[in-house]
Amino acid sequence: IALKDMEIRGVGNILGSEQHGHMVAVGFDLYCKFLEESVAELKGEATAADADRAKLNEFKGIWQAFISTRDTELVPAAQSGDAEKIASAKQKAGAVQKERLAKMKEIIASLGAN
Repeated sequence: IALKDMEIRGVGNILGSEQHGHMVAVGFDLYCKFLEESVAELKGEATAADADRAKLNEFKGIWQAFISTRDTELVPAAQSGDAEKIASAKQKAGAVQKERLAKMKEIIASLGAN
């Protein structure tokens, strides 16, 4: 009965008597999640959104390093003209890129699990 009432009249303001229809727009489960996160945020507690932001920032740093490898590792070796140095840089960059790619995939998977 209470859920049907919330669908019809909307969810009330926790501290007041106003009714809001936002719960119907986002669904009861998502509304409860938003409410829980808002309360935790007001209490100064870490939220799932904070954890996701940290993961996204970590991903961003890894991605920036991933795309800059050409400039930081490969271009200087190529400019030297030394075939041995070029081969070594390619091997080193390849190994580092594989590690970075694995970490990025791990972050993406952890974000998708939420």
